[in-house]
Amino acid sequence: MSRNHVDPPPHHQHPPHGLMQQINEFGGDLQWRRTVVVLIMMMMSVCIVLQSGAATSYNNDEFVKLKKVIETMDVTNTMDVTTSSSSGVVNKDTAATDLNSKLGLCASIIQGYGYPCQEITVQTRDGFLLGLQHIPHGLNEMGLPSLPNKPPVFLQHGVLQGGDDWVLNNPQESLGFMLADHGYDVWIGNMRGTRWSHGHIYLTPSDDKFWDWSFDEQAAIDLPALLGYIYNSSHNKVYYVGHSQGSTIALAAFTMPATGVADIVKGAVLLAPVAYLNHVKSELVRVAADLMIDKVLISNSCFSLILDVGKMLIDLACKHDGVICEDIISAVLGTNCCVNHTRFTYYLEWEPQPTSTKDMQHLAQMVRSGLFSFYDYGTEGNLKVYNQTKPPLYNLATIPKELPLFLISGGNDQLADPEDVEKLQSDLLGDVTALQIANYSHADLLVSYRANIDVNAPILAYFKELETRSSAKTKDL
Repeated sequence: MSRNHVDPPPHHQHPPHGLMQQINEFGGDLQWRRTVVVLIMMMMSVCIVLQSGAATSYNNDEFVKLKKVIETMDVTNTMDVTTSSSSGVVNKDTAATDLNSKLGLCASIIQGYGYPCQEITVQTRDGFLLGLQHIPHGLNEMGLPSLPNKPPVFLQHGVLQGGDDWVLNNPQESLGFMLADHGYDVWIGNMRGTRWSHGHIYLTPSDDKFWDWSFDEQAAIDLPALLGYIYNSSHNKVYYVGHSQGSTIALAAFTMPATGVADIVKGAVLLAPVAYLNHVKSELVRVAADLMIDKVLISNSCFSLILDVGKMLIDLACKHDGVICEDIISAVLGTNCCVNHTRFTYYLEWEPQPTSTKDMQHLAQMVRSGLFSFYDYGTEGNLKVYNQTKPPLYNLATIPKELPLFLISGGNDQLADPEDVEKLQSDLLGDVTALQIANYSHADLLVSYRANIDVNAPILAYFKELETRSSAKTKDL
């Protein structure tokens, strides 16, 4: 198979409507470029943050027009939302999930490659119904005998993404498939509000409370629920892999003993790890951040793909001095070394996915403050929620020193910037291993056609080392 070509799953059917249909209706190279900017910006986990103190001015007439569009739109009607209820009946009013298809992730992608896959729903203590996919074994497990007790590995996506992140390329390149083929028990998590999750026991996407959360709740509620289910099912500690905000929520949860997460995780791999956002280099991201967060998103509870608004935002951002919109991917993420650009239309069938406005605001707050902290409700709100005027910090020094962590980052990542990753590494006091792939950007770490060599092979070697350590300790007991 050519390294520059990846075949879609053999049984995959392109959805007849939804995101790709909307994109196709635009036509014209300029509109296409602008649309791709919006998609990529919303796809990645730190794509709307703003450097602290940055000042930007915009054409007032254009901005007023944009504000009017936002204020008059019906957000719930811009989303193609479907999900399966407990009775198996598809109901558009139950959750913001599955934007293009009524099928789950197993049927949509994973089973098309011939892998076994189970769809599981995990209910959180605040009523959200999270999607969890289970790949119990691989196709041939690389001709090797199964590992004893099949160690479970949990894969967690970032913001505006979903569990499909781990199976978007072919089985020789996608981490989810490779882990299964190497004898691991693979579990794929999906956060609240995303396509492969299943809504809420009584809230609907038109309810503001459905979107009243940030990654604080994902770390304190969603992650313990998902990992607890896996631990109770497998009776084994769990290996964790998270990308971008998938690393953020893990680090946050590890600092909170009450979640119990650190106690049931055997080791964690953090791809494009994000705890600090001080050095985001993308000029386009900085400018768009101010437009979307400070001026627009405050009026909405759900942050989803709104193409008319997106085009207007990009029109304004691209007019700003220093913003070059010709090379969209490089402008937002850094120059990708190893992503097959002909695959983008396929990737865009599955992503971006919805998140909450509050979650995006939280990321922007972290940039402005330079801190890894809880959501900032303002002085009065903080007093009510935290009993103090400023939000508490996530104290990385409290992560158990015996918890092994492996940080894998890209030297050309404009979002999880190398300086921020270096600061994170210096603040972690325990068993930390780090790998920087010099020519990799944010997206390369997930969908590089060299991922099997550059990213996945080191992950497999790391888990094997941890298994060897664990066996040695057991023998010594």
